[in-house]
Amino acid sequence: MSNPGKYRGLRLDNGEWVYGWYVYSEQLNAHYIVEAGFQSNYTCVNSPGIIYVQGSYEVRPETVGQSTPLDDKKGRGMYAGDIIKAVDAILVVAWHFNRWVMKDGKGRIKEFRQIDQCFYEIIGDIHTTPQLMEQP
Repeated sequence: MSNPGKYRGLRLDNGEWVYGWYVYSEQLNAHYIVEAGFQSNYTCVNSPGIIYVQGSYEVRPETVGQSTPLDDKKGRGMYAGDIIKAVDAILVVAWHFNRWVMKDGKGRIKEFRQIDQCFYEIIGDIHTTPQLMEQP
């Protein structure tokens, strides 16, 4: 797996993807991604229970996606919410009943098959390019 972290999310401050570890602050009701490599470097802020982590970014919670154990045909790690082009369809990577699957535009489920992995290509994601799911 070539993913630099276990999760990704779109930053609130600039709308760019950030990759790393996912953290939810219940006290702040905020969602963060801590870039890989920074997870052990933290500084406490004066408020009890609030920790600032160097390399952390607040993200839109609906965009947080976990990495899968699969790469596409170009070696890019796949995440939940990625839109992939398969041989005969445009599909979304999703977690469903304790396994990674692909869903078509109508919500029908297709199983990942390791043997077909060389045909999957990430072409976008449901957060920044949802219109790709409208293609036949």
